[in-house]
Amino acid sequence: MARKYNIQVSIVSSEQKLLLHLSDIVREEDPEILLGWNNTTAGWGYLLRRGSLLGIDLALGLSRAPMWGNDPRSQIPGHQLENSAQGSAALGQQNWLIWITGRMTLQLWSIVKKSASPKLKRYSLENVCQHVLKETMHQRTRKRLSTDYRDLMKQQRNGNDDQQQRDDNQQRDNNQQHAFSGRKWDTMAYVLQRVATTLKIFYQQDVLGS
Repeated sequence: MARKYNIQVSIVSSEQKLLLHLSDIVREEDPEILLGWNNTTAGWGYLLRRGSLLGIDLALGLSRAPMWGNDPRSQIPGHQLENSAQGSAALGQQNWLIWITGRMTLQLWSIVKKSASPKLKRYSLENVCQHVLKETMHQRTRKRLSTDYRDLMKQQRNGNDDQQQRDDNQQRDNNQQHAFSGRKWDTMAYVLQRVATTLKIFYQQDVLGS
Protein backbone atom coordinates (compact mmCIF):
# COMPACT_ATOMS: atom_id res chain seq x y z
CA MET A 1 0.00 0.00 0.00
CA ALA A 2 2.88 2.36 0.73
CA ARG A 3 4.02 2.13 -2.90
CA LYS A 4 0.48 2.51 -4.22
CA TYR A 5 -0.14 5.77 -2.35
CA ASN A 6 3.48 6.95 -2.51
CA ILE A 7 3.81 7.22 1.24
CA GLN A 8 6.37 6.18 3.81
CA VAL A 9 5.11 4.06 6.71
CA SER A 10 6.96 4.41 10.01
CA ILE A 11 6.53 1.81 12.75
CA VAL A 12 7.16 2.65 16.40
CA SER A 13 6.91 0.57 19.56
CA SER A 14 4.77 2.85 21.75
CA GLU A 15 2.29 5.72 21.70
CA GLN A 16 4.86 8.01 23.31
CA LYS A 17 7.32 7.33 20.50
CA LEU A 18 4.55 7.88 17.97
CA LEU A 19 3.83 11.39 19.26
CA LEU A 20 7.53 12.25 19.43
CA HIS A 21 7.99 10.99 15.87
CA LEU A 22 5.07 13.17 14.76
CA SER A 23 6.80 16.19 16.33
CA ASP A 24 9.98 15.35 14.42
CA ILE A 25 8.06 15.16 11.13
CA VAL A 26 6.33 18.51 11.70
CA ARG A 27 9.62 20.22 12.57
CA GLU A 28 11.30 18.69 9.53
CA GLU A 29 8.51 19.61 7.09
CA ASP A 30 7.97 22.97 8.87
CA PRO A 31 4.40 23.70 7.65
CA GLU A 32 2.76 27.10 8.03
CA ILE A 33 -0.63 25.53 8.78
CA LEU A 34 -1.78 22.60 10.89
CA LEU A 35 -5.11 21.64 9.34
CA GLY A 36 -7.78 19.40 10.79
CA TRP A 37 -11.45 18.70 10.22
CA ASN A 38 -12.32 18.59 13.92
CA ASN A 39 -9.59 19.83 16.23
CA THR A 40 -11.68 19.69 19.40
CA THR A 41 -12.65 16.07 19.91
CA ALA A 42 -10.33 14.64 17.25
CA GLY A 43 -7.36 15.70 15.14
CA TRP A 44 -4.76 17.91 16.75
CA GLY A 45 -6.83 18.43 19.89
CA TYR A 46 -6.96 14.67 20.49
CA LEU A 47 -3.20 14.36 19.96
CA LEU A 48 -2.56 17.20 22.42
CA ARG A 49 -4.75 15.51 25.05
CA ARG A 50 -3.01 12.15 24.55
CA GLY A 51 0.35 13.86 24.87
CA SER A 52 -0.73 15.54 28.10
CA LEU A 53 -1.89 12.23 29.56
CA LEU A 54 1.42 10.61 28.61
CA GLY A 55 3.56 13.45 29.96
CA ILE A 56 4.50 14.87 26.53
CA ASP A 57 4.18 18.59 25.82
CA LEU A 58 3.17 18.15 22.20
CA ALA A 59 2.26 21.82 21.74
CA LEU A 60 5.88 22.69 22.54
CA GLY A 61 7.12 19.90 20.28
CA LEU A 62 5.09 21.25 17.36
CA SER A 63 6.18 24.83 17.98
CA ARG A 64 8.49 26.73 15.64
CA ALA A 65 10.10 28.46 18.60
CA PRO A 66 10.20 25.99 21.53
CA MET A 67 12.72 28.21 23.35
CA TRP A 68 9.92 30.76 23.78
CA GLY A 69 7.67 28.26 25.52
CA ASN A 70 4.01 27.72 24.76
CA ASP A 71 1.66 30.48 23.69
CA PRO A 72 -0.10 31.69 26.88
CA ARG A 73 -3.43 31.36 25.06
CA SER A 74 -2.78 27.70 24.35
CA GLN A 75 -5.18 25.34 26.09
CA ILE A 76 -5.69 21.70 25.33
CA PRO A 77 -9.27 21.42 23.99
CA GLY A 78 -11.46 19.52 26.39
CA HIS A 79 -8.60 18.67 28.74
CA GLN A 80 -10.66 19.62 31.77
CA LEU A 81 -13.44 17.33 30.57
CA GLU A 82 -11.28 14.29 29.81
CA ASN A 83 -12.78 12.32 32.67
CA SER A 84 -15.95 14.33 32.99
CA ALA A 85 -19.43 12.92 32.54
CA GLN A 86 -20.14 15.88 30.26
CA GLY A 87 -17.80 14.51 27.62
CA SER A 88 -17.20 16.14 24.25
CA ALA A 89 -20.74 17.52 24.06
CA ALA A 90 -19.72 20.19 26.56
CA LEU A 91 -16.96 21.52 24.30
CA GLY A 92 -17.97 24.90 22.99
CA GLN A 93 -16.77 27.17 20.21
CA GLN A 94 -14.17 28.75 22.50
CA ASN A 95 -12.46 25.44 23.19
CA TRP A 96 -11.25 24.58 19.72
CA LEU A 97 -8.74 27.40 19.27
CA ILE A 98 -5.33 25.73 19.44
CA TRP A 99 -2.34 28.02 19.61
CA ILE A 100 0.94 26.55 18.38
CA THR A 101 3.73 29.12 18.40
CA GLY A 102 4.73 30.02 14.84
CA ARG A 103 2.01 27.97 13.13
CA MET A 104 -1.62 28.53 12.18
CA THR A 105 -4.14 25.89 13.24
CA LEU A 106 -7.40 25.62 11.29
CA GLN A 107 -10.52 23.61 12.09
CA LEU A 108 -12.09 23.19 8.68
CA TRP A 109 -15.67 22.24 9.60
CA SER A 110 -16.06 25.56 11.45
CA ILE A 111 -14.83 27.48 8.42
CA VAL A 112 -17.16 25.58 6.09
CA LYS A 113 -20.09 26.19 8.43
CA LYS A 114 -19.60 29.94 8.19
CA SER A 115 -19.43 29.95 4.41
CA ALA A 116 -21.73 27.06 3.43
CA SER A 117 -24.74 27.97 1.33
CA PRO A 118 -27.26 26.55 1.78
CA LYS A 119 -26.67 25.70 5.40
CA LEU A 120 -26.35 22.02 6.23
CA LYS A 121 -27.93 20.10 9.08
CA ARG A 122 -24.71 18.25 9.81
CA TYR A 123 -21.11 19.23 9.19
CA SER A 124 -19.54 15.80 9.30
CA LEU A 125 -16.78 15.23 6.76
CA GLU A 126 -18.99 12.73 4.92
CA ASN A 127 -21.93 15.13 4.63
CA VAL A 128 -19.82 18.10 3.54
CA CYS A 129 -17.97 15.90 1.05
CA GLN A 130 -21.28 14.97 -0.57
CA HIS A 131 -22.60 18.53 -0.76
CA VAL A 132 -19.39 20.41 -1.57
CA LEU A 133 -17.39 17.91 -3.64
CA LYS A 134 -20.39 15.92 -4.92
CA GLU A 135 -18.60 12.74 -3.85
CA THR A 136 -19.78 9.90 -1.66
CA MET A 137 -17.67 8.97 1.34
CA HIS A 138 -18.73 6.12 3.59
CA GLN A 139 -18.35 6.46 7.34
CA ARG A 140 -16.69 3.89 9.56
CA THR A 141 -17.15 3.82 13.31
CA ARG A 142 -14.13 4.23 15.57
CA LYS A 143 -14.85 0.78 16.96
CA ARG A 144 -14.59 -0.79 13.53
CA LEU A 145 -11.39 1.07 12.73
CA SER A 146 -9.83 -0.07 15.98
CA THR A 147 -11.00 -3.66 15.54
CA ASP A 148 -9.79 -3.89 11.95
CA TYR A 149 -6.39 -2.47 12.82
CA ARG A 150 -5.65 -4.68 15.81
CA ASP A 151 -4.73 -8.31 15.46
CA LEU A 152 -7.85 -9.55 17.23
CA MET A 153 -8.25 -12.47 14.87
CA LYS A 154 -4.83 -13.79 15.83
CA GLN A 155 -5.67 -13.50 19.53
CA GLN A 156 -8.89 -15.43 19.02
CA ARG A 157 -7.07 -18.19 17.17
CA ASN A 158 -4.39 -18.40 19.84
CA GLY A 159 -7.12 -18.89 22.43
CA ASN A 160 -8.09 -22.21 20.88
CA ASP A 161 -5.04 -24.50 21.10
CA ASP A 162 -6.86 -27.49 19.62
CA GLN A 163 -7.63 -25.65 16.41
CA GLN A 164 -4.11 -24.28 16.16
CA GLN A 165 -2.63 -27.78 16.41
CA ARG A 166 -4.65 -29.32 13.61
CA ASP A 167 -2.65 -29.49 10.42
CA ASP A 168 -5.71 -29.23 8.20
CA ASN A 169 -6.46 -25.80 9.70
CA GLN A 170 -3.04 -24.37 8.94
CA GLN A 171 -3.97 -23.16 5.49
CA ARG A 172 -7.14 -21.59 6.82
CA ASP A 173 -5.15 -19.74 9.48
CA ASN A 174 -2.80 -18.41 6.85
CA ASN A 175 -5.76 -17.22 4.79
CA GLN A 176 -7.27 -15.51 7.82
CA GLN A 177 -4.00 -13.79 8.60
CA HIS A 178 -3.81 -12.60 5.01
CA ALA A 179 -7.39 -11.31 5.27
CA PHE A 180 -6.54 -9.46 8.48
CA SER A 181 -3.50 -7.88 6.87
CA GLY A 182 -5.76 -6.63 4.07
CA ARG A 183 -8.20 -5.16 6.59
CA LYS A 184 -5.36 -3.44 8.43
CA TRP A 185 -4.04 -1.75 5.30
CA ASP A 186 -7.59 -0.97 4.20
CA THR A 187 -8.04 0.90 7.47
CA MET A 188 -4.95 2.98 6.76
CA ALA A 189 -6.20 3.67 3.24
CA TYR A 190 -9.51 4.88 4.70
CA VAL A 191 -7.71 7.31 7.03
CA LEU A 192 -5.62 8.58 4.12
CA GLN A 193 -8.82 9.11 2.15
CA ARG A 194 -10.17 11.30 4.95
CA VAL A 195 -6.97 13.35 4.95
CA ALA A 196 -7.11 13.78 1.17
CA THR A 197 -10.80 14.74 1.30
CA THR A 198 -10.11 17.36 3.97
CA LEU A 199 -7.43 18.90 1.75
CA LYS A 200 -9.72 18.87 -1.30
CA ILE A 201 -12.41 20.74 0.63
CA PHE A 202 -9.78 23.17 1.95
CA TYR A 203 -8.66 24.06 -1.58
CA GLN A 204 -12.17 23.98 -3.04
CA GLN A 205 -13.34 26.52 -0.45
CA ASP A 206 -10.29 28.72 -1.17
CA VAL A 207 -9.78 29.20 2.56
CA LEU A 208 -6.54 31.16 2.20
CA GLY A 209 -7.89 33.42 -0.54
CA SER A 210 -11.21 34.25 1.11
